[in-house]
Amino acid sequence: MKTGPEIVGALRGSIGARLGMGFIGVAVAALAGIGWYLDHALEAQLAADDVRELESKLPLLRQNLEKSRSLEELRGKPHRFMDAVVGNYNLSLALRDTDGKVIAATGGAVDAALAIAGPPETALDKRVEKTLLARKEGRWLRVLTEWGQLGDMGRTPVNIMLALDVTNRAEVVRQYGARIVFAVAIAAIAAGILGALVARAGLAPIRSLARRAGKISASHLDERLPVDGVPSELRELTDAFNRTLQRLEDSFRRLSQFSADLAHDLRTPIGNLLGEAQVTLTRPRTAAEYQAVLASSVEELERINRMIDGMLFLARSDNVQASLDLQTFNAGAEVDRVIEYYDWLAADAGVSMRRVGELQLRADATLFRRAVANLVSNAIAHSDRGGEVTVAVRQASDGSGEVFVTNPGPGIPPQLLPRVFDRFFRADASRLDSAKGSGLGLAIVKSIVELHGGGIEAHSEPGALTTFRMLFPRATPPGATAITET
Repeated sequence: MKTGPEIVGALRGSIGARLGMGFIGVAVAALAGIGWYLDHALEAQLAADDVRELESKLPLLRQNLEKSRSLEELRGKPHRFMDAVVGNYNLSLALRDTDGKVIAATGGAVDAALAIAGPPETALDKRVEKTLLARKEGRWLRVLTEWGQLGDMGRTPVNIMLALDVTNRAEVVRQYGARIVFAVAIAAIAAGILGALVARAGLAPIRSLARRAGKISASHLDERLPVDGVPSELRELTDAFNRTLQRLEDSFRRLSQFSADLAHDLRTPIGNLLGEAQVTLTRPRTAAEYQAVLASSVEELERINRMIDGMLFLARSDNVQASLDLQTFNAGAEVDRVIEYYDWLAADAGVSMRRVGELQLRADATLFRRAVANLVSNAIAHSDRGGEVTVAVRQASDGSGEVFVTNPGPGIPPQLLPRVFDRFFRADASRLDSAKGSGLGLAIVKSIVELHGGGIEAHSEPGALTTFRMLFPRATPPGATAITET
């Protein structure tokens, strides 16, 4: 059973719960605002009605005061004033002199009204309206006081106090407010329930996508989330998820192929080492024979070492662990150094080499040399005897640098060109040349160029020329990284 904090945490983590609470909050705020307005509007309307009723009595009372010639006459004949409140049991009337002494009074709430009104105002032309609870009587009274004048020569002022018992109306307003509170509570509950239903219906596409995504596994990476009928708010998320699946499928396929190729490429040199060792141990050998076996083993071990080195480089470049050591250098001079280094290999293969053009390049010089070296060694290995390997460098119009490595030879079939940069891929399906290279050279070149934010492409005419073009942009994008050689 979940505890309180666990339930609260689950609600906070649920979009449906958040939407439901949002519906409740909006409903409560809106209805409470409307209820407050209606309650105050009703109270204001009732108050205005009360004041109009009280003010309607004032003209008659002033006329009657004008007919009176003295306070004694007023005390002796109060009935003409009492007639103003006859028939309205909620009205009370009191006439006072300037000292606050009651001249005449009628009504059941006179004492309470007088306590609320207090002493007459010193300003004879000032009207005072008060709505207070008469504590002794437990009533709500609206009191109106105003000055009138007798008809004598001195125009003696008389304070008129009218009080209206509004207890019943106040109770109506109170009950009305209570009903508003009750209605807001019921509406909040209804809004919560309806909000939960609406949220559940609105989130149904998300649950459907989640179920479809849950069925996707490593053996079904070719499946995609449906985009037809998906709400527009989820279209971008669905497209992004499908693109992620596509990348995962591509990566998983490359990883599977990588594992298979790695096992195949490692099995050949290890099998050679094991076979040579087993044959050598079948009988005693001369020192020269043992030396030949060791020399062959060293060659195979160097082959394995190169393969492992290339794999480590590619793994590190994939994981982005070191920064590019960017510097501006003469790319033509670096190419000359690479050509000089491979001169002996080219001479042995009967191939000549030359560099064409000039280029000032901003890049990692060490990685640049490695990329050029891999392309040059690959060109030498696949050139016709007597051919010429050309390395051309030039500055593009946009400031980027281009490097072209061209060689004559059998070329690469068009259907295989898109795969030449895959790891362990060789155009020779029989892999008879597996001992000559690791199958990682072109993959490393592609990784180096992409680390600089550039690109590489290959063009080949079978039986004619094969050209690899590397493009290094003028400025390396922020966050570009590379791996130093080990």
